[in-house]
Amino acid sequence: MAVSTMQAVNIIGFMDEIDDVITVLGESGVFHPDEVSVFYNNTQGFSHLQTKNIYAEHLTNLKASLGLTKRQFPLVDVSNFNPTYQDIELFCNKICDELNELVEDRDFAAEQLLEAKQNLDETKHFVGLDIEIEKLLELKYVNARFGRLPKDSYVKLESYKDDPYIDFSVCTEDKAYYWGVYLAPADKTEEIDRVFSSLFFERCDIIGVNSTPTLHMKKLTALIPHLEDVYKDTEKRIDDYLSMNRERILKYLSKLEELSMYSTIRTKALQYNKSFIIVGWVPTEFAKPLKKRLCKHRSVTVEFSDAKNEIKKSPPVKLKNCFLARPFEFYTSMYGVPKYNEIDPSLFVAITYIIIFGIMFADVGQGICLTIVGILMYKIKKMAIGKILA
Repeated sequence: MAVSTMQAVNIIGFMDEIDDVITVLGESGVFHPDEVSVFYNNTQGFSHLQTKNIYAEHLTNLKASLGLTKRQFPLVDVSNFNPTYQDIELFCNKICDELNELVEDRDFAAEQLLEAKQNLDETKHFVGLDIEIEKLLELKYVNARFGRLPKDSYVKLESYKDDPYIDFSVCTEDKAYYWGVYLAPADKTEEIDRVFSSLFFERCDIIGVNSTPTLHMKKLTALIPHLEDVYKDTEKRIDDYLSMNRERILKYLSKLEELSMYSTIRTKALQYNKSFIIVGWVPTEFAKPLKKRLCKHRSVTVEFSDAKNEIKKSPPVKLKNCFLARPFEFYTSMYGVPKYNEIDPSLFVAITYIIIFGIMFADVGQGICLTIVGILMYKIKKMAIGKILA
């Protein structure tokens, strides 16, 4: 139940070695860059080397397009892969455009399939009507309202039996509702709608039914398998495209991640005459190995200071917990990571959650089921909460 100790790091060197220093910092995977102005009050005479991460937009767009496919794309080794910025730009634009088009086709097919299934589900409640629904909805002086009425509310219609305009025609029923339609003259529609609303009537918009409900159901029943085939075909086209371009996608994605990280560090660096300065944070256990690598460069000097002495500079927080509490960092992060000088509540959260779930699901069979569900959620869906459930 702790926060990893951090070291503030201050790196100064000659400009001709800045690329090597940024590479070391990026490859370390533990360096968290910060603004020089946070550490130094007077930065007059300093200038930014780079004001914008030129790779950030391409990386964001590529990850967004890949994310729409709902597939996994692990990072790979790209130490020997060095495309130019123009190569990256052309590749990202091409892949994003082509993937977005394929995903749009898939989403359109999915929308049509869902709409057909919903339409079928709604239409089946009105199979008792031997009339074309669309024609009924197009009546000029009468408004039709399709929907469902709770069974206990249907009984209350008896109190309106003297009103010739309030009547509900039942088509089908289930355990809790009567499904049907009521008709209202145009000049009395608002008043009749209020009555049915007080009886908890729920409207169901039946549109595009140019035949009787029974015939329309037959059409939909025949159409849905075709729409399912269309949807499967769009998924296959995405799979085929990704399979054909997977190697290049993984390389460019990995390289973009690397270059974007390096570019982020560069945007934080400042130049003064022929020297540069970079500041940031490093977990204490990585401080010495990092300093050893950096000091191999002749002009580079590295200074560390304990984050406890730099609280005002808001050190970044890295949670450090045992195997039991580690999954529950998900909840800690969701509600707000503690500050550097505060206590990490993850272990307390873990113990209380486990006790509460033990009380709720004390049966061994339930526990086994929850464990299996949790493992599947984490392994298949990559959901962090799956670890917690397990």
